[in-house]
Amino acid sequence: MISRIIFQVFHGHEFFLFAFDYLSTILVAAPLTLFFILWFYDGLKKNHFDWYIFFEVCLGLLLALLISEWLIKSFPELRPISYYYPQFQSFDSFPSRHTLFITTLAFVVFYNYFDFGLALIFDSILVGLLRILSLRHWPFDVLTGWVLGFLIALVAIEAVKFIFRRKAKKVKTKIKAGFQKN
Repeated sequence: MISRIIFQVFHGHEFFLFAFDYLSTILVAAPLTLFFILWFYDGLKKNHFDWYIFFEVCLGLLLALLISEWLIKSFPELRPISYYYPQFQSFDSFPSRHTLFITTLAFVVFYNYFDFGLALIFDSILVGLLRILSLRHWPFDVLTGWVLGFLIALVAIEAVKFIFRRKAKKVKTKIKAGFQKN
């Protein structure tokens, strides 16, 4: 129903549908690039890099990619634009990868950098709305992207904390063993 209303509003003005689509892509790519630039700059400024944040983001995005690809292959869903413009027929609507990636990035960054993360959460909401307005996704696809993005971010954060905690314990054990020999 919402896609029908959007189609009626923008019928004859397809430029806006494509503009919303490109804008949502920019709103995913730009913050991701900005995150890595800021992470690198912060590491140079402090003379050490916070590798756990880097690994949290990379693991989160890798999990988001793998899970979204599996869901797209398992549950092919026709995009809303395909009903109104058959030349754009595509069965990869569920879930919204744009929303999934930016939400994963947003919550991992939010966990580590509150201000930048909060801005990215608003960005993920905007991306989701633009994906609906561009008729690329159904509202359920976007909602699923938000929920999965949040869950994947939690898994990535906890997995990296677990790995770094195990590594820290091994180093402490080796240090203790070295002191006991002396």
